[in-house]
Amino acid sequence: MHVANEAGLTFAGQRNVREALGYLKEIGYQDYLDRFQRDGIARKVVSTYPKATWRGGWQLVEDDDPDIITEFEQGWLDLESRLKVSSVFRRADILAGVGQYAVVLIGTSGASKLDQELPRLKGPGDIIYLTVYGEGDAPVQSWEDDPRNERYALPKYYTLGRSGKHGALPRQVAQRRVHHSRTLHLAEELLDDEVYAAPKLRAVWDRLDDHVKVVGGGSEAYWLRAHQGLFLKVEDAEEQLPGGGTQYIPPSEAELEALRNSAEELANQMRRTMAARGVDVKPLGSDVADFSRPLDAIETVIAAISEIPKRVLFGTERGELASTQDRHSFESRVQDRRLSYAAPQVIRPFTDRLIKHGGLPEPVQYDIWWPEVMELSEQERAEVLLKYAQANRANPDGPVMSIDELRDRILDLPPLDEEVLEEQVEETGLPQEALRGLMRSKQVMRLMSGRGNRGSTQLRTAARGTKKKSRLGTPLSIVQQTGARRSSGE
Repeated sequence: MHVANEAGLTFAGQRNVREALGYLKEIGYQDYLDRFQRDGIARKVVSTYPKATWRGGWQLVEDDDPDIITEFEQGWLDLESRLKVSSVFRRADILAGVGQYAVVLIGTSGASKLDQELPRLKGPGDIIYLTVYGEGDAPVQSWEDDPRNERYALPKYYTLGRSGKHGALPRQVAQRRVHHSRTLHLAEELLDDEVYAAPKLRAVWDRLDDHVKVVGGGSEAYWLRAHQGLFLKVEDAEEQLPGGGTQYIPPSEAELEALRNSAEELANQMRRTMAARGVDVKPLGSDVADFSRPLDAIETVIAAISEIPKRVLFGTERGELASTQDRHSFESRVQDRRLSYAAPQVIRPFTDRLIKHGGLPEPVQYDIWWPEVMELSEQERAEVLLKYAQANRANPDGPVMSIDELRDRILDLPPLDEEVLEEQVEETGLPQEALRGLMRSKQVMRLMSGRGNRGSTQLRTAARGTKKKSRLGTPLSIVQQTGARRSSGE
């Protein structure tokens, strides 16, 4: 029964639904790649969650103190600044969704060969490139077949290289045998297999075919019906006979040819008028095709299968932003994906690999910090600040959230400079808390009027000595150690 269902057979195998509807029975990697490159809906199905997951960057933190940059943190900042690791992971994540997996090659300096285990490195500077390969350019060459090995039944060597067309010109790059320790394997939602995941487009493939049929067929029907055809009835010419009576003379071939040419020129918009005699011209009227309802039904199913809110995937017919409920649902799924996939299956394996081989200094332990998923508009920030201000005034036990906390979490601004604040106290004679409230009110007014300076959600990681932004999120897998909130990097 399972085989029959997989093949699209119904009525005890007497009807093949997929064959009758023109669906592909076997879908290969090149099919997925071609559709991803050409079909805009397919591209969004694959790339929506990866783009949202890696948006805004992330940070490896060893010490929670934002004024302290450890050797491990500085090594990571240098590596991210030079190789754009976040961008590489985003690209690899998208490619992994096109096929069953993707591979990131860790390129190092030195004389060691790619088919040898990753050697001991002297530091982040020995990592010279990170290159992304899709499933089609990174087949598994051999597997670990020793059941006593911790990597039993996992890839031992890959064959990496470029083949086929990339861009406008054919591109051939020599294929090389690469040891698994030099690669990072990306595959999401693995079930009974630790290597091959289901391509993101597999479950939605038939519905994408339906979408193409309805959009393409509906567009063609609209074109044909909007430009109505003409019915030409050619009457025979009447001629009065000398003795009385009427003679009907059919049109000559020359007259018919001239009429045919004139009608074709009118139909092909080469001219807007047509001269004829004895011709009854009638338009072939028909209703213009409206395919909005079947299209809406198909798009609803595509959104449900891909688990992307419909407003996020397609937008609305009026071009509005996604509703608040859809935004929260989508952002919750993005956060879940960061914590269940991106951090434990991508960032930690990569970081631990570099630490093990000397590519990064060894930390005591480290956390992975993410930026906030939701980005508030200026109006939303002002409304949140106003509500917190009202809560602070109404609470008899003191402020619910301090001024510096509001600046940090809502405005993405540093704490108030105490020295500047003291100077203002001396100059104005106002109490410190009153002056803080005045400053806060000015910030709220600037936001309400649209003149506020919105802080960037990006991590400021380019320069040496950059201070950590602990407000960007909560660390993954927090455990309690010596009174500090940390996660193990083991």
